[in-house]
Amino acid sequence: MTAHAYDDYRDNKIESGLLYQDFIVDLMLQVLRFPVTTYSSRLYQTTVGEGPCGVEIKHDEKYATTKRLWIEVAEKARPRDGDYAPSGICRDDNSWLYIIGNYDVVFVFSKVLLRAYHDTGPRARKQHAHIKGVSVTRPDRVVLGGASIDAERGTENRAGGR
Repeated sequence: MTAHAYDDYRDNKIESGLLYQDFIVDLMLQVLRFPVTTYSSRLYQTTVGEGPCGVEIKHDEKYATTKRLWIEVAEKARPRDGDYAPSGICRDDNSWLYIIGNYDVVFVFSKVLLRAYHDTGPRARKQHAHIKGVSVTRPDRVVLGGASIDAERGTENRAGGR
């Protein structure tokens, strides 16, 4: 992929993520009565975190077809030689809650418990030119103190089927 093509790809992913972030902000307020606020500047996002309430939001565009969640652990702004920077659940910021999904289903996890899931035992880890992560193949079976939200119905399901 050329540098220009990658820039277009990245811009598209950023815009998609911002739209999904807005969707989640509304959904969290409507379903859980939990107001989520986010920072929009790169400065605040890199020095403090995604927002003042400590919520990281990820749009998993492939979940509908793969039924696996991609949990990000490291990234590069652009494919290049050298080390990856910690990101997602491995980033040292104010995040304590990790929200991931698509427009049909949303999973809400404790970042600490998701990190423990990543750090213990064999996991399906993957690496691409610009990102590293772990694949959660059965998020509906992983009990991490999380919940799932059916976005179409506006209903919440707690982990463990309660």
